Amino acid sequence: MLTLHGNVDAYESLRGRVESFARGEGYSRDFRRQLQLSLKEVFVNAVQHGNCGHEELSITVQLDATLEANGPVLRVEVTDCGCGFALRDLADPTKPQFLMRSSGRGMYIISSIAEIVDVECNREGCTLRLRYAPY
Repeated sequence: MLTLHGNVDAYESLRGRVESFARGEGYSRDFRRQLQLSLKEVFVNAVQHGNCGHEELSITVQLDATLEANGPVLRVEVTDCGCGFALRDLADPTKPQFLMRSSGRGMYIISSIAEIVDVECNREGCTLRLRYAPY
C-alpha cells in the first residue's frame, strides 16, 4: 500500500512505483501505458473531487496481482478522504450535450481500460476498486 499527499504532483511518485510494480509482474509496455493512463485519471479525480484539493488529505493506492483461472488479474484500490459518488449519477461524456465540456471524461477513460468493480464510501473516505486483465 502506498499513501500519498493529496496533490496532483504526488502522482509522479505513484507513477514510478506503478511502473516498477508492473515491470516486475512482466506486463507488456502497452498494458503499462494503459494502466498508467487510468491510474492517473483515478488519482486526479481523488485529488480534485474526493479530497477537494485539500493537500493535507491523503490518498492511498493498493495493487494486488494474482493468477486466476482465466489468467493474470490486477486489482487496484484507490482511497481518498471524500464522501464519494455514485457511478450511475455520472454524465455520459459521449452524449452530444457533454462533448464540449472540458472535464467529465475521467471515469469514462478508466472504465474503457479497467473493470470498475465498485465504489465503497464510509466515514473514512471513498474507495474505488478496479480490476484489470494484464497482457
